[in-house]
Amino acid sequence: MITFTPNADEKGKVIVLSAFSAVFTYSYLQYYLSAKIKQRVQQIEKTMPDFFDMLNVSIEAGLGLDGALKKVCNQIESPLSSEFLYALEDMKLGKSRKEAFVEITNRVPSEFLKSVLNSIIQADQMGMGMSKVLEPRR
Repeated sequence: MITFTPNADEKGKVIVLSAFSAVFTYSYLQYYLSAKIKQRVQQIEKTMPDFFDMLNVSIEAGLGLDGALKKVCNQIESPLSSEFLYALEDMKLGKSRKEAFVEITNRVPSEFLKSVLNSIIQADQMGMGMSKVLEPRR
């Protein structure tokens, strides 16, 4: 076993080097995480038109919102599908649709997705047809 015991002069250098390494690592991880989040949001926003178009077609064909979501999520493999599958699981465990959709907006920092989900939540609360809400999203 090799040990390193710095003398008094080297202790200052070790402390400075350690602090620099910590700051560099933290900054790199922040940058990396930020880039990954941005990439995921771009993937989600890219698949949104097709996703909501298929959702609208499924609802117009007579499926309920939950059934249509499940069908579309199984047909389109994307981060957006994963988010809705998490929401469907949360609803099975007792959360309301509103709570599950609000959690999606908390996890995905996309203003466009947030506006679509808010429209769906409002339509659900007011008893409006979902196809009318989703139609302009095509």
